Amino acid sequence: MRRPYSWLAIGFLFAAGAVAAPRTAVDANGDAVTLAGPPERIVVAGKAALIPSDALFLFPEGRKHLLRLARVDQGMGNLFALLEPGLAAEGGVATMQNGGTEELAALRPDLVIAKTASTATVVGKLRPLGIPCFAMSLETPEEWLRELPELGRLLGEEARAAEVCGMIRSRMEAVAAGVQAALSAPGAVRPRVLVLQASAADGTMSFSVSPDAWLQTWMVEAAGGDPVWKGTGLTADGWSKVSFEQIAAWNPDAIFFVSFKAPVAPLLAAVESDRRWQLLKAARAGRLRAMPADLVAYAQPVSRWILCLQWLAAELWPEAFPGFGMEAEIARFYREFFGVEAGPVQDALLRAWRESCPGG
Repeated sequence: MRRPYSWLAIGFLFAAGAVAAPRTAVDANGDAVTLAGPPERIVVAGKAALIPSDALFLFPEGRKHLLRLARVDQGMGNLFALLEPGLAAEGGVATMQNGGTEELAALRPDLVIAKTASTATVVGKLRPLGIPCFAMSLETPEEWLRELPELGRLLGEEARAAEVCGMIRSRMEAVAAGVQAALSAPGAVRPRVLVLQASAADGTMSFSVSPDAWLQTWMVEAAGGDPVWKGTGLTADGWSKVSFEQIAAWNPDAIFFVSFKAPVAPLLAAVESDRRWQLLKAARAGRLRAMPADLVAYAQPVSRWILCLQWLAAELWPEAFPGFGMEAEIARFYREFFGVEAGPVQDALLRAWRESCPGG
């Protein structure tokens, strides 16, 4: 004879059903992605995997179920293996940049996250196989605030998504308030600012500027500066090289150098030792600076863009942010966004920051 269910048992059944309920989210391409239940085998694949990986790691439950990442080391180290040592224990992060369909399908993922740039090579090939794929853009602050709640919905971490977006907004609002106060002061003028990507090959340094619509340009304006390269027509769909003659013609009040594949400090040291650069207004004012980084450069569309914005605003308007201290903000950021408490991991990140941005 079958024994009747107790109310407690029925409660467990309803709870289990709630956990396993389907969830649907809309990705950056506008496609609805539906999962039958919580994803337990997550893969981040395709090119520019650093950016969606960074978003995934903001969600504690999501990163617990991470199976593989495509290459995320831009040249200065693997941040995610530092945050999640289990990744390193498996022999490093698998390279799945080019969207090898058979390799990815063999992992039996129940969710693949990819950059929109990999829509054709990853998303378009795996969806016909019945593998749910979620494309993320995350190139602008607006996209971060729009796409994180959708990812949170898929992961069942809506509250965490709201928390992260709230922390981003509060930091943006604090920067905006400080900049507005600074610009409202009598005689205040936006400093003319230049952000240069610096690189070296065969002993020769080269410099480039970002497109007008990219994050780096927006960041200068949001921090209260005037990006001197904006509107010049020099940039197209990517970083565009500029000559020293053009840099000298701009002669900005401040120049900030960023490097994504190698520490920027040695490049900045080479610039500072060049007599030509010492004739520039920024050099005479002591405003040749390295943009912040640790194992990842902050001045790009990773979650640390908000930390970079705070730093840049404080650099341009120190009187408006008198209590700002970058090391304290880095520690707070990693604690609140990634759950990194004081200890060896935080020490490693702060050490990398000091090496990348000496005197910062």
